Amino acid sequence: MNAMLVPAIIVTVGVLMLLDNVHALNFNRSWPIILIVIGSIKVLQSSASTEGHRDPSLQTQPAAANPATQDPNASASSTSSSEGR
Repeated sequence: MNAMLVPAIIVTVGVLMLLDNVHALNFNRSWPIILIVIGSIKVLQSSASTEGHRDPSLQTQPAAANPATQDPNASASSTSSSEGR
């Protein structure tokens, strides 16, 4: 889901429930407002400028560490312990 959509839905549902609790607006008649909010957010997201944003498909993955170069002391300690025998 998109970063703006979930908080907008949560706020909308909260406001509608608050209005239902104070008997200002009945929730079972006002739930289509949630659909209007979702549609509005989608329209705003599709028309928003992407200038300055990175293309997600171009993001680089971190290089995997080479096990031979992780701990240079590990091979030295194993050879020194075998020399002591």
